[in-house]
Amino acid sequence: MAHPAGIEAEGDPDEGWGPCISVAEWKLMYLRGLSTEQIAHLCRVPEQRVRRVIRSFERSRPEQARTRLIVHNQPTPPTAADLRRKPPRPSWEARLQEAEEFRRRRRRMPRILAKDPVEQALAGWISGQRKQLRRGALATERQELMQAALGDWAGEERPVAEAGMWSERLTEVADWIDKHGQPPRRNKDARFESTLATWLVTQRGSHRRGTLNPARRARLDEQLPEWDSGWR
Repeated sequence: MAHPAGIEAEGDPDEGWGPCISVAEWKLMYLRGLSTEQIAHLCRVPEQRVRRVIRSFERSRPEQARTRLIVHNQPTPPTAADLRRKPPRPSWEARLQEAEEFRRRRRRMPRILAKDPVEQALAGWISGQRKQLRRGALATERQELMQAALGDWAGEERPVAEAGMWSERLTEVADWIDKHGQPPRRNKDARFESTLATWLVTQRGSHRRGTLNPARRARLDEQLPEWDSGWR
């Protein structure tokens, strides 16, 4: 499956965890002698992206880049068996650091319906922490760390996140129609198009039941003329 954000997770998607995107960690691993190929494998990201980051690092911080371990100090290159072996699962602390970095950079929480697999994985991890909290299985220390890193992560930001996702979906549907000249259709071979089509059908259903927010109805009328009657 193509990933619009340009980052492909090389871990097992069924395990619910994605790439490690901490650029600081990539630089540290490079300074400790790892090649860009090794960093890409261990962090589950495309090597091309790692190479771009390292080249930029070498140009902007040449003195620090020259402190990289020389060849005879580098780790033994991985064998074919090593490359086939799954990288270790990120620790709880590493996941929290990635979520905190995402929230600081984007100024919002990760969204489970995002197109970016990295954001999806982080949102899934946070959702898992919320489930543990509701079951009473999340340690107090971890609750405090989550609160310090992510603010009101346990649910207070959900309405804001949902409003943001709704607006994002509206824009995506409008962009799709502008590009293709027709509304998105349910298509088992095109997951993104099917997602947009399902969202549009949901808005029509809410409108016909009288449960669609008037402000959202106005935005639909403005950005998607004939959205409820002109497309069949």
